[in-house]
Amino acid sequence: DVLMHKIDFSKDEFLVLGCDGIWDVYSNKQLIQFIKYHLTLGVNLPGIITKVLDHGIAQANSNTGVGFDNMTAIIVVLNRSGENLQDWYSKMKVRLERERGLQ
Repeated sequence: DVLMHKIDFSKDEFLVLGCDGIWDVYSNKQLIQFIKYHLTLGVNLPGIITKVLDHGIAQANSNTGVGFDNMTAIIVVLNRSGENLQDWYSKMKVRLERERGLQ
């Protein structure tokens, strides 16, 4: 799918690029929830990608074929100019804790 979208830094946090094997295992909502959950726990992006792929492989089902396709994923951080990755992690932690009512 290709969508044109103007980035709104007050709402848009990251972008996930994934091949069809990822989308065989996860819906858009499931993958976003999975990523946000692990960000809340303080897991870094490489660690989250590892978990996404490991979880996807663990879903392998020889009857449906799900989990056996190639799986590639990239999480693209949507940070403001001048905002480094650590700033983005901190902003995300606060935002996600607020969403969950933890702040």
